[in-house]
Amino acid sequence: MKTSKITPELRDRAMRMVLEHWADHSSKWATIESIAPKIGFTPQALVIWIQRTEIDQGPREGVTNVYRLFGSVANKDIETRLVYARLSKPSG
Repeated sequence: MKTSKITPELRDRAMRMVLEHWADHSSKWATIESIAPKIGFTPQALVIWIQRTEIDQGPREGVTNVYRLFGSVANKDIETRLVYARLSKPSG
């Protein structure tokens, strides 16, 4: 699993900054473009954080982070079982 250099505190701060400064800009994207360089990340990364937060909190449709985490664990388990089943079959 990929480790993230982004702390939850930094992500929360960036989200708060977007919400606090939204009214100061012409659009959500303009707000994001203004804030992203200040925290040292790309606007695209900030958009993803916002979308995931909206999904987790309910206003946006999609797969939640909890499902994403446990779904991937379940998929790895299924993949491992399939590989094991193939390897344990007698060749012939």
